[in-house]
Amino acid sequence: MEQLTFDSGQPARKGKGYANRVYKDRPCDDCGVTYTPRSSGQKRCEACQPARDEAMARASYVRAREAIRAARVPKHCADCGAELPSYQGMHSKRCEPCRAAYWTAHNRQRNKERTESGKRKVYDARYRENNPEAIRVSAKRYKQAHPEVDLAAIHRRHQRVAAGLDALDRMLSAAYRRAIRADPCFYCGALVTHHVDHYFPLAKGGTDRWFNLVRTCRRCNQRKGVARGTAFLLRRPRPHHLT
Repeated sequence: MEQLTFDSGQPARKGKGYANRVYKDRPCDDCGVTYTPRSSGQKRCEACQPARDEAMARASYVRAREAIRAARVPKHCADCGAELPSYQGMHSKRCEPCRAAYWTAHNRQRNKERTESGKRKVYDARYRENNPEAIRVSAKRYKQAHPEVDLAAIHRRHQRVAAGLDALDRMLSAAYRRAIRADPCFYCGALVTHHVDHYFPLAKGGTDRWFNLVRTCRRCNQRKGVARGTAFLLRRPRPHHLT
């Protein structure tokens, strides 16, 4: 008996050998090289297809970013009102300059409160007790970086004990230091000064009394070292504005 078949209007099912089908050679849309495609929709050769996929992915990412940026509600700095850029992650309430100023003021206020309440003093004492080696290393590093400040403090303490400066001498010395704060350099006449020097150095018998103090710039103070003021003036070159 003959079996009847009906046409349903749907395309015929592909056979088992369809995966091994060989397509005709065609030119690449990008470089024009003739290649054998692996599917009917392939329009580029194996060398050009990865670059095309990367470009499409990049374009898709850019479109997504533009859509997110267009839908974003603009936010403004809480202090100055400037519009804030878009962040990936937690949003900040302040712009970069205002954030730095805010945290500086915040830390300063916190340190002030801790100092006034006595918590800083307790913390410093506990830190010095638990980290004596770190304290010694830090002090040694500071002394190496600022030898003139450290040596001056050591000599000043020794000389006060040896010379027997009384309360009046220390008061006159402190007052004279404040009085000559705006004076030019005693050795070169520079208007910008940073140090108070002992004309006769403490290391060679000088004292910390007011009549042994002169205002100096950083350059002259470092060049003078532990030399006497008279010897330094005799050996130093003549200033340019006096030649």
